[in-house]
Amino acid sequence: MNTANTTLFISDLHLSPQEPRITNTFLHFLKIATSADAVYILGDLFEAYVGDDDDSGFMKQVTEAVTQFTKNGPPTFFMRGNRDLLVGKKWMQRSGMQLLEDPTVINLYQQKIILAHGDALCTDDTAHQRYRYWMQQPWVQKILLSLPLSLRRWIANRMRQKSQTHYSEQDLKKWDVVDNAVLALFKKYNVQTLIHGHTHKPAIHSYENAKRIVLDTWHQHGSYLEISRDGAMQTKFLEH
Repeated sequence: MNTANTTLFISDLHLSPQEPRITNTFLHFLKIATSADAVYILGDLFEAYVGDDDDSGFMKQVTEAVTQFTKNGPPTFFMRGNRDLLVGKKWMQRSGMQLLEDPTVINLYQQKIILAHGDALCTDDTAHQRYRYWMQQPWVQKILLSLPLSLRRWIANRMRQKSQTHYSEQDLKKWDVVDNAVLALFKKYNVQTLIHGHTHKPAIHSYENAKRIVLDTWHQHGSYLEISRDGAMQTKFLEH
């Protein structure tokens, strides 16, 4: 696959030691993406990120692959998702990626685009919004990161289980993006295109004079959004 003269967007890979096939697909994606103009990772690269001091073989494998990619490849940007809010300065420096705030406006091929992970737009999911608020507090993160690594891994596993129960019991619409939040974002930043992930519901949603592009999750297959210099957009898939 030729990715020259394109910019690539991915999110919601949920990489974990339990899913080596997804990790292998990600490594394949990095080979494909070497000729791209830029790569954007819009959150939830990991299923659970427990701290920059994670010394597992899995984390070493992913970190080394990303570091090698950024040394020889295009500029690569990373935005934290709700699963990897604990990604810190040390790992960002090791990886060679550039950290993006959520949301961030970019100028891509003469077009303004706003990027977000997407969970902040799910305003009807009040339980998640509370979680998001507290997990972004520096003092909460400091306490969590002071815990033994083994305990953090146990907590992450428990939180994943609770999250799965939370979403399986709710009306799916309740934790989807809310249009009013999207429209407010368009108005605040004066943009007409939004790209985000989080919901695992890939689609292109049209508004009066704007569009919202939702990236796919990697649970069933790998996928990336490719935007060409002429403005053309295409989603491409990678088999696990």
